Amino acid sequence: MNFVDEPKYRQFLIDAVLSSELRNTYTVKHMHTIYQLPDIINGIVYVLKSGISWRLWMGNIHWNTLYGHYNKFIR
Repeated sequence: MNFVDEPKYRQFLIDAVLSSELRNTYTVKHMHTIYQLPDIINGIVYVLKSGISWRLWMGNIHWNTLYGHYNKFIR
């Protein structure tokens, strides 16, 4: 499911997350997640770009999961 219209920005965000120290943290702590990192980033970008509240997110990833990953990404 691709919510972001600008694939360059989406790819930039994915590359930035994967090239940072967060990659090691993400791959170690979230080895058994059923969601792919690009899907999580797409969901976060969609919520932030559209301005909806986290609880109004209607995607296949639970809103609390997205919010939790967002909090980890911004720290």
